Amino acid sequence: MVELADAADSKSVGVESPVRVRLPPSAPEGRLAFLFFGGVWLKFLEFDIQNLPLDSIVSDLFEGLQGENKLFVVTMNALIVYEYLKVPRYNKAFQRVNYIVPDGAGVVKAAKFLYREELKRVPGIELMMSLCRRLEGEDAGVFFLGSTEESVSKMVKKMKEMMPGLNVSGYHGGYFSDDQSEEIVSRINASGARVLFVGMGVPRQEIWISEHFDDLKISLAMGVGGSFDVISGILKRAPVWIQKANLEWLFRILQQPRKKLKVLPRLATFSFFILQQKLRSSAGRQNTHGDKERKDFHQ
Repeated sequence: MVELADAADSKSVGVESPVRVRLPPSAPEGRLAFLFFGGVWLKFLEFDIQNLPLDSIVSDLFEGLQGENKLFVVTMNALIVYEYLKVPRYNKAFQRVNYIVPDGAGVVKAAKFLYREELKRVPGIELMMSLCRRLEGEDAGVFFLGSTEESVSKMVKKMKEMMPGLNVSGYHGGYFSDDQSEEIVSRINASGARVLFVGMGVPRQEIWISEHFDDLKISLAMGVGGSFDVISGILKRAPVWIQKANLEWLFRILQQPRKKLKVLPRLATFSFFILQQKLRSSAGRQNTHGDKERKDFHQ
């Protein structure tokens, strides 16, 4: 069962989950964070990160739609962590997030590398599709915002074919100026949609949701990256064997080399950051062990 705190007053969600996240007091605000597991707790970027299977997360979110407080869902990957650490505007946007699931292989691998903890990966596109299936036959409408007009219109057509019972309240392309945002928000509100999927890429989608969160009359907002282009058929999703090998990022680069190659330095920065935390953690354990040995010797 989901018992939500107001996003404006609290950064945590009262969801029964074996994994929790928060920023350590010693970390400089908005710049550094580290992962630390202690039993069933995970401290990570000030928020709760769900370690639940896909079906359980869908049930959580569907139940959350019945409440009074809005859900801001993020499917976390290495690029999102990078943007959080390096971009102040994105860091500020993240303070409104109240439900996080581990999407990227980088985040899952980091947890295993650092602390031998297994996080259940939940790809954003699968979460979006599963939630839409759960909403079939329900009154709650869905609005899709993002990608090109061609892509999002094709995607909506396919969604209606796959899920004829889904209440699509409306859709709009993601290429618009900041000056048009107020008009877009009004259009979403007028549609009566309860669920908003935003496919404008990281970091823009989370920043846009955050900056208009109070004005949006929806119950759930979620950034879905390039999912619209995949569902529309404009882009292909990686074959299953590539997904299982955690190489979807490479597949996306090969499909859009000019657009995606710039991501590589950011992924390298994330990897270096995780390695730093491993070295610091190991050094800390060695120092603690050495202090204990010296104490035992003097006793």
